[in-house]
Amino acid sequence: MIVDTERGLVICDRNTAPGPLCDALLTFGSSCTVPAHCVYVHPLHNLAVLRYDPRQLEGTEVEAVQLKRCAAHDLRGQKLWFVTSIGSMRRGCKLVSERGVAIDSEANVAPLSNPPRWQETNIDLLAFKGGGSIMHSQDGIVSDGDGQVVAYYASFLTQTVRNGRLQDGQYFAGITADTIEDMLEALRRGEPPVRYALGVELEKLGLSAARGMLLDAATTEEVEAQCEHRRRWAGTGAFELLQDSDIILRVDGRRVETFRDVETAADVPEAELLVVRNGEKLNLRVRTAPVADTTTDRLILWSGAVLQAAPAAIAAQRGQELAGVYVSSRFHGSPATRYNLPVMSRVIEVDGEKVPDLDAFVRTVAAKPDGADVRLKLLDLRGAPSMACLRVDNA
Repeated sequence: MIVDTERGLVICDRNTAPGPLCDALLTFGSSCTVPAHCVYVHPLHNLAVLRYDPRQLEGTEVEAVQLKRCAAHDLRGQKLWFVTSIGSMRRGCKLVSERGVAIDSEANVAPLSNPPRWQETNIDLLAFKGGGSIMHSQDGIVSDGDGQVVAYYASFLTQTVRNGRLQDGQYFAGITADTIEDMLEALRRGEPPVRYALGVELEKLGLSAARGMLLDAATTEEVEAQCEHRRRWAGTGAFELLQDSDIILRVDGRRVETFRDVETAADVPEAELLVVRNGEKLNLRVRTAPVADTTTDRLILWSGAVLQAAPAAIAAQRGQELAGVYVSSRFHGSPATRYNLPVMSRVIEVDGEKVPDLDAFVRTVAAKPDGADVRLKLLDLRGAPSMACLRVDNA
């Protein structure tokens, strides 16, 4: 979805552009293909921003979409148009559209991803009731009757359990224009769209569920349509002070009823929360979690192992602090495979010296000559320690 022709900005989902370490090609009108690069990946939501050189499209009639700021609950019950393209790069593509009634939706609750990777949470999504099969199998844009775009219909990566095994899958839903506009406005100002997050995975709590928690009548009425904690990120203030099943009523005095309310109110270094715990109201001062560096932008190859900073999903989904250097993969026939260095483990010590990050790891192993034996202390995804020995071979 083209959002700015002067700067050459294009919106896509993280299923298409998972991070900055990727090359991209953009095809316009099945006739012109230009290179692009990823300039921003949203740390919380399924959005990425690609940039191309506008000079390569001079003289063409490429135009940006017109966004209409709105939230998911604003569109509930409206008849909207879903527009997408079908076909192939070889034979060409054509635009098709379908009409359906907008309904609220939430991100699919997936099992713990394996390997750990980002998953969508804490967002008010848009879905369709009625319409054809294309809405459930294609990404695209959602517009009103005037042609203004109210949502980007994105592809969300997920995993499902089939025959006892995890399998990759995807589902489609709309990310509304308010989230997209806030992100673009910040990028145009040269600022990060999101600096802090509360550090919890939330789910919406209805009135019937609140009554089942044995709350009094006054509290039950106030709790209706609030958010409840499901998981907390390790190493955050929320992990220390909040408990699972706490119900958030207010953030810094602002009543919160949607995921978007919580996200915008908690984008500060510290937040005052009013929560309900075991039927009682509590005021908590919570240190929020910085989210500036949550994508992988650096890889290191050492003795056949591909190493990176520990992904944020380890803290968000597994409750483990982001310590050490993460082993994302290994090459067949390399020392890492020969000595069985476990994939998805974290190296926290090399020969007894702590390596909290990539820079510390590089400094430590740089002094090891070829053929040297090194002893590695590891943590698995549950935080259980183990030891491994490896003979260095950098040839």
